[in-house]
Amino acid sequence: MVIVRQMREGRSMPAPAPSPLDLDILRASLGPSLLPPYEHGLGPAPWLTAGTLTWPAGESGLIMRMWAAWAPQLPPSALTAVRRTRHVVAIDVALIGDPWGAAARLHPLRALHPASDTVGLAAPSALRDVPAPVAVAAAPKGTLPDMRALAAAPVPEGIAIGARHDAAAGPALIALGIAAEVDRLHLALAGLDRALRARVVLD
Repeated sequence: MVIVRQMREGRSMPAPAPSPLDLDILRASLGPSLLPPYEHGLGPAPWLTAGTLTWPAGESGLIMRMWAAWAPQLPPSALTAVRRTRHVVAIDVALIGDPWGAAARLHPLRALHPASDTVGLAAPSALRDVPAPVAVAAAPKGTLPDMRALAAAPVPEGIAIGARHDAAAGPALIALGIAAEVDRLHLALAGLDRALRARVVLD
């Protein structure tokens, strides 16, 4: 009955489910806080709206600044990360719980006209721990990094660098790539941390 009432009120459901690769990337970029509500498949949170919005890399500065203003306004049940490669800038999101409120929360991002948008309903069971081809190196931080510095930092080929917002675990720097190159990810993360520190000193 709740679904019927909300549909009559004009609140539509999110798009169909993101792909398995989308979910592998989300599990890596958003970190361990994504999994506990879904550890048993039918846990305390029966809904998950998740996916990725992307823009050309040339828009990194604007998108990253907008993300840094948007992310702290999210409730603790929402997780998000921003990352950039040499070719694209992407925002990963996972909104745990009520899917009908997701469209309103995502509106500021969608107003930036992403080139692609895979955000939709995902099956909670898809997040169970399984070996994934995507890995992440993460460095917890007290605050989100300066987005101008993050947008200007060098990006190694085949790796995404960025930041994670997690109200429970706190913000973190991240480097994302294929699991077979996890050592490169840690090197990229260390290089990113140095580049951001140098930029702060220079500014």
